[in-house]
Amino acid sequence: MARGRYKTKQQESIEEFLKEHAGESYTADKLCSDIACEGITIGKATVYRCLERLLEDGYVIAVPDVDLGSIRYSYTDQDSADMYMMCNICHKVKPLHCEAIDRFMTHVANEHEFRPNSQKTIMYGECKECGDNE
Repeated sequence: MARGRYKTKQQESIEEFLKEHAGESYTADKLCSDIACEGITIGKATVYRCLERLLEDGYVIAVPDVDLGSIRYSYTDQDSADMYMMCNICHKVKPLHCEAIDRFMTHVANEHEFRPNSQKTIMYGECKECGDNE
Protein backbone atom coordinates (compact mmCIF):
# COMPACT_ATOMS: atom_id res chain seq x y z
CA MET A 1 0.00 0.00 0.00
CA ALA A 2 1.44 3.36 -1.03
CA ARG A 3 1.84 6.02 1.61
CA GLY A 4 -0.26 9.14 1.24
CA ARG A 5 1.34 12.51 0.77
CA TYR A 6 1.40 14.91 3.64
CA LYS A 7 2.73 18.42 3.98
CA THR A 8 4.61 19.51 7.09
CA LYS A 9 4.89 23.08 8.35
CA GLN A 10 8.49 23.08 7.18
CA GLN A 11 7.46 22.07 3.66
CA GLU A 12 4.79 24.76 3.66
CA SER A 13 7.40 27.31 4.79
CA ILE A 14 9.75 26.37 1.95
CA GLU A 15 6.99 26.49 -0.66
CA GLU A 16 5.69 29.83 0.65
CA PHE A 17 9.21 31.31 0.69
CA LEU A 18 9.81 30.26 -2.92
CA LYS A 19 6.40 31.67 -3.98
CA GLU A 20 7.21 34.99 -2.32
CA HIS A 21 10.51 35.06 -4.23
CA ALA A 22 9.20 33.81 -7.57
CA GLY A 23 11.64 34.50 -10.37
CA GLU A 24 14.65 34.22 -8.08
CA SER A 25 16.68 31.03 -7.91
CA TYR A 26 18.33 29.36 -4.95
CA THR A 27 20.81 26.62 -4.28
CA ALA A 28 19.69 24.35 -1.43
CA ASP A 29 22.34 25.93 0.84
CA LYS A 30 21.23 29.48 0.02
CA LEU A 31 17.60 28.50 0.53
CA CYS A 32 18.45 27.11 4.01
CA SER A 33 20.33 30.26 5.01
CA ASP A 34 17.74 32.70 3.64
CA ILE A 35 14.87 30.86 5.36
CA ALA A 36 16.92 30.82 8.58
CA CYS A 37 17.26 34.62 8.30
CA GLU A 38 13.48 34.73 8.57
CA GLY A 39 13.68 32.78 11.83
CA ILE A 40 12.72 29.37 10.42
CA THR A 41 15.20 26.56 10.99
CA ILE A 42 14.95 23.72 8.51
CA GLY A 43 17.50 20.96 8.00
CA LYS A 44 19.18 20.58 4.65
CA ALA A 45 17.79 17.03 4.17
CA THR A 46 14.26 18.37 4.62
CA VAL A 47 14.96 21.14 2.12
CA TYR A 48 16.19 18.61 -0.46
CA ARG A 49 13.16 16.34 0.09
CA CYS A 50 10.80 19.27 -0.26
CA LEU A 51 12.51 20.52 -3.42
CA GLU A 52 12.27 17.04 -4.95
CA ARG A 53 8.54 16.94 -4.20
CA LEU A 54 8.03 20.44 -5.62
CA LEU A 55 9.96 19.39 -8.74
CA GLU A 56 7.79 16.30 -9.17
CA ASP A 57 4.63 18.37 -8.73
CA GLY A 58 5.83 21.01 -11.21
CA TYR A 59 6.02 23.93 -8.78
CA VAL A 60 9.76 24.49 -9.17
CA ILE A 61 12.25 23.99 -11.96
CA ALA A 62 15.84 22.89 -11.49
CA VAL A 63 18.35 25.04 -13.33
CA PRO A 64 21.99 23.97 -13.58
CA ASP A 65 24.30 26.79 -12.54
CA VAL A 66 27.21 26.15 -14.87
CA ASP A 67 29.46 28.62 -13.03
CA LEU A 68 28.94 27.08 -9.58
CA GLY A 69 28.56 23.49 -10.72
CA SER A 70 25.36 23.20 -8.69
CA ILE A 71 21.61 23.22 -9.15
CA ARG A 72 19.47 26.28 -8.54
CA TYR A 73 15.75 26.00 -7.87
CA SER A 74 13.14 28.51 -8.95
CA TYR A 75 9.41 28.64 -8.28
CA THR A 76 7.21 28.47 -11.35
CA ASP A 77 3.51 29.15 -11.57
CA GLN A 78 3.07 25.94 -13.57
CA ASP A 79 2.51 28.06 -16.67
CA SER A 80 4.26 25.91 -19.23
CA ALA A 81 7.01 27.66 -21.10
CA ASP A 82 9.00 26.31 -24.01
CA MET A 83 12.19 27.67 -22.55
CA TYR A 84 13.52 29.48 -19.51
CA MET A 85 16.15 32.21 -19.29
CA MET A 86 18.58 32.59 -16.38
CA CYS A 87 20.76 35.62 -15.80
CA ASN A 88 24.37 34.62 -15.11
CA ILE A 89 24.76 37.61 -12.77
CA CYS A 90 21.62 37.93 -10.60
CA HIS A 91 20.43 34.33 -11.21
CA LYS A 92 16.83 35.38 -11.84
CA VAL A 93 14.85 32.89 -13.90
CA LYS A 94 12.10 33.89 -16.33
CA PRO A 95 9.88 31.80 -18.59
CA LEU A 96 10.31 32.61 -22.26
CA HIS A 97 7.00 32.81 -24.08
CA CYS A 98 7.73 33.58 -27.71
CA GLU A 99 6.18 32.53 -31.00
CA ALA A 100 9.64 32.23 -32.55
CA ILE A 101 10.64 29.72 -29.85
CA ASP A 102 7.35 27.83 -30.38
CA ARG A 103 8.15 27.59 -34.10
CA PHE A 104 11.72 26.52 -33.33
CA MET A 105 10.57 23.76 -30.95
CA THR A 106 8.07 22.54 -33.56
CA HIS A 107 10.81 22.61 -36.22
CA VAL A 108 13.16 20.57 -34.03
CA ALA A 109 10.40 18.02 -33.32
CA ASN A 110 9.28 17.70 -36.95
CA GLU A 111 12.48 18.10 -38.92
CA HIS A 112 14.97 16.55 -36.53
CA GLU A 113 12.67 14.02 -34.84
CA PHE A 114 13.67 15.27 -31.42
CA ARG A 115 11.36 16.77 -28.82
CA PRO A 116 13.18 19.08 -26.38
CA ASN A 117 12.16 18.91 -22.72
CA SER A 118 10.74 22.39 -22.13
CA GLN A 119 11.16 22.15 -18.35
CA LYS A 120 14.90 21.66 -18.84
CA THR A 121 15.61 24.00 -21.73
CA ILE A 122 17.53 26.97 -20.34
CA MET A 123 19.04 29.97 -22.10
CA TYR A 124 21.85 31.62 -20.13
CA GLY A 125 22.88 35.25 -20.49
CA GLU A 126 22.42 38.64 -18.87
CA CYS A 127 19.10 40.30 -18.06
CA LYS A 128 18.57 43.93 -19.01
CA GLU A 129 18.99 45.16 -15.43
CA CYS A 130 22.37 43.49 -14.98
CA GLY A 131 23.52 44.47 -18.48
CA ASP A 132 22.62 48.12 -17.77
CA ASN A 133 24.71 48.08 -14.58
CA GLU A 134 27.97 47.38 -16.40
